[in-house]
Amino acid sequence: MKYRWEIITVAVLVAMAILMFSQHVQFQAGEPREGTDEIAADAIRSSGYTPWMDPLWQPPNKESELLLFGVQAAIGIAVIGYVVRHYRARRE
Repeated sequence: MKYRWEIITVAVLVAMAILMFSQHVQFQAGEPREGTDEIAADAIRSSGYTPWMDPLWQPPNKESELLLFGVQAAIGIAVIGYVVRHYRARRE
């Protein structure tokens, strides 16, 4: 088949668009949604668990927490990129 990969790519893109549209419609319909973090935290709280330690530092607001998460992700990507590049250069 001459256009096999093109057909597969279009089929995957159409399936993803349908899934995204259906999720968007459900979200706008007012269905309550919770993230897995909230669900896990609620399950832990309902079990009666008490933490052994308190956090050393709490971010002052949500924006700084997101900034720190982004910096952590960028550092992880840089480390993975360095390792991949190092091994690729070593192989050559």
